[in-house]
Amino acid sequence: PATLPHTDDELAVMQGVARAQLAAMADEAPLGGVDLLIGAGMALSGAPAPAAASQMLLDGLRPLGVTQLAIDASALLGPIGALEGGEVAEGIALLADDLLVPLGTAVVCRGGEPGRVAMRVTIHRPGWPDAAPVEVRAGQLLLQQLPRGTQAELIIELAEGVSLGAPRRAARYQAHASGGVSGLLLDARGVPLGLPRR
Repeated sequence: PATLPHTDDELAVMQGVARAQLAAMADEAPLGGVDLLIGAGMALSGAPAPAAASQMLLDGLRPLGVTQLAIDASALLGPIGALEGGEVAEGIALLADDLLVPLGTAVVCRGGEPGRVAMRVTIHRPGWPDAAPVEVRAGQLLLQQLPRGTQAELIIELAEGVSLGAPRRAARYQAHASGGVSGLLLDARGVPLGLPRR
């Protein structure tokens, strides 16, 4: 389990297994209204690129709505969790900057007709000029730059029949996004995601 893949084929197999394990976990306990999703383990923290870790989390868990993504790159959360009650807060305070690597923010929706616009996302960043809304078609995954430490306000407009998983089916949402090494991921590929059998 702690070995690193040496070839592209080994990497593809390891990442495929990680996606399948995450999907099985999501089937047992479906995610709903998660604010922060933290990935841990060699397959995620040892991914050759942060975007690969982000996509494994999205492909496997399909967190509907607006979710911050991060990885436990140093594998420190487990040992900190084993400390006594008061020592946990002390450990987190001591290692705060080294605990998590922020991957960014994901906006995941379901529904919509293939090829048609599922959602339009307007990104407001302080000090930046307002940009036109980004159109995401059903079946697409788009990546927008949102560097680590950057904050943004999102206005998300959903097409008819598209949902962010919220109980109230509004057509327009406002949300907060934090940047990371993968940026802002806009995912309209549907839930559950149809993965190849091989």
